[in-house]
Amino acid sequence: MAVNPNEEKRVRAVLAKYGLPSALGTYDFGSVPPGAAGAYVAQTDTFLLEIGAHEQTIIHEGAHAEHYAIAGIVGANFPTQPDTAIGALILSEAFVGYRLANVAGFKAYEYARLGKYQKTVVEIAAAFVSRSDAKDHHWLAVVPSFRGR
Repeated sequence: MAVNPNEEKRVRAVLAKYGLPSALGTYDFGSVPPGAAGAYVAQTDTFLLEIGAHEQTIIHEGAHAEHYAIAGIVGANFPTQPDTAIGALILSEAFVGYRLANVAGFKAYEYARLGKYQKTVVEIAAAFVSRSDAKDHHWLAVVPSFRGR
């Protein structure tokens, strides 16, 4: 886990700026899954971000952290049954969209990121279950590994 106190301070300030809880999670800078802009891993309550991550990425992952905290499914409380876990992940994506829909630039940023993914949510979820390495990561973070399947 790469620690960077200055970057962590910046990320927490961005979260606070947008009204997201800034006391949630730990940070790993530089361990972002391939093809992802960032990730939040509820199983470990960890943000995976690059140094200098875009504010929209930070608030997206921060909204995930907020959702999982509110739902009480962080750490050991994260569901282990695959269907329940996938449901929690999909619901978290919906929460992020609902929570941040009125933030300036958020919708445009999300549409631009999603435009590169060609599979449906159902196809992604099915692939998530079949990939043991994917089960430890945020479901959108692993989408690029399913392209061309």
